[in-house]
Amino acid sequence: MQSRARMVNIILSRFFEKHQMLLNFFIWISHFIPHSVLRRAIQFESLSFHEQFILKGGYKDLFYLNLRVSKEDLVLVLGAFRGDSVSQWRSRFHCKVFAVEPMPDALCILQELFNNDNCVQIYSSAVSDYTGNIEFGVSGDSTGAYLQVGERITLPVIDVAELFATFQTPPVCIELNIEGGEYAVLTRLWEKDYFPSINTFLIQFHNYGFENEIQRAQIRKNLSKTHELVFDFPWIWERWDKRK
Repeated sequence: MQSRARMVNIILSRFFEKHQMLLNFFIWISHFIPHSVLRRAIQFESLSFHEQFILKGGYKDLFYLNLRVSKEDLVLVLGAFRGDSVSQWRSRFHCKVFAVEPMPDALCILQELFNNDNCVQIYSSAVSDYTGNIEFGVSGDSTGAYLQVGERITLPVIDVAELFATFQTPPVCIELNIEGGEYAVLTRLWEKDYFPSINTFLIQFHNYGFENEIQRAQIRKNLSKTHELVFDFPWIWERWDKRK
């Protein structure tokens, strides 16, 4: 039954690839249909983790649901890219945002978007477990130290513990989407005992090989000592909230 459902899903995906307008229509109309009905109709378990994440509410509902963030709080966004999530934090919670982004093109967009917003601070650097320089691969929108294709560029990198030392109060929430850099960052925060001070971790783990699977498992084990898993779409997004 599952293999049949997956085959149907593949056929539909290929059909919609050739009929983009029809796909856009279905996405639009899905906003007016209860998610439970949609899941039954398209056999939820046959979908990819990314499709499941979107169907369960994704960035629109699920990502920010019941977060304990006030306008006095600081949210740290590692991998701010072109500012979509920064805009969401500001519009939803009116909180302060510290946005970290190493790529020059994305930084220009961030500065243009938030130049007049005193509650957003933009920091030009990669983040890791050391301070110095790091080499990134760049191929279109794909970037990162793990990327083995495209142009190679050297960028500044800061030790996340050094970055935390500059905050008057630690961020209540950290959002990480840093193309494989999350392993060094989260391990460093664990070593420095910062986990208990952070209410929520929103993490996109990246899988570049078996080593990353082992690293992810260890980080999740460490997180489980102080936090509970709210949702998990493997290698897409997962959220951990501090136990009350």
